[in-house]
Amino acid sequence: MILHVPHADATIPRELRSQFILSQSELDAELARSTDWFTDELFSLEGAKTVRFPVSRLVVDPERFEDDNSEPMSAVGRGVIYSCTTQGFPLRRRLAPQERSSILERYYHPHHSRLTIAVRSELEESGSALLVDAHSFPRFPWTVELSPDSQRPDFCIGTDPYHTPAALATLAHQYLSTRGYSVLENDPYSSSLVPMEFYGREPRVSSIMIEVNRSTYMDETNGLRNPEFGGIQSVIAGLLHLLSVFKQSLQ
Repeated sequence: MILHVPHADATIPRELRSQFILSQSELDAELARSTDWFTDELFSLEGAKTVRFPVSRLVVDPERFEDDNSEPMSAVGRGVIYSCTTQGFPLRRRLAPQERSSILERYYHPHHSRLTIAVRSELEESGSALLVDAHSFPRFPWTVELSPDSQRPDFCIGTDPYHTPAALATLAHQYLSTRGYSVLENDPYSSSLVPMEFYGREPRVSSIMIEVNRSTYMDETNGLRNPEFGGIQSVIAGLLHLLSVFKQSLQ
């Protein structure tokens, strides 16, 4: 199993800070809203390979298509390199083409290369690969969300028509709902990442996105874990174990 953790880091490299037009306090607040806090701790399983993005999504978002013409979120300034904040305000100055290329070459491409290598390695070792795309989301929707009136369940399961077996999504849904959590599929967020080398062409690669509502494990006003953190961590650990067993059945 491969755990993909793309949005847990809040690092803005010092040499890129001047690109952002926000004051430091404004940037800190935007990082607080944008970061999938603690998902690297919540999504952990012995024996699984974790691929974690090393900088903030405000630098470049590894979950977006590189070509903004293919990325729906680019319409609201949230393509692969954000130009707007979660509230729809300007985030950074206009980048020169070489600056954009430099960011992609330094962060986006190496990350996707690591993810591709991890999937390829798992295919070679066991004949199948399962990628779990690990995320969290805020209790209240951002201004720039494409579906701002969507529901906010405890968990959201994202699926891909080609790469998410129906039995896999059902397994995750039933596991969480039988433990008392509200669960929706592809609402408020949809799909699940697959490296482009395999996307839509390699049926042995399965993928599922697990989004957990931040209010279930942290206080979003101060950024601290709440008393339920350990319980949610245990629930997710149980879910990952169950998914790993499912993955073994695909071999």
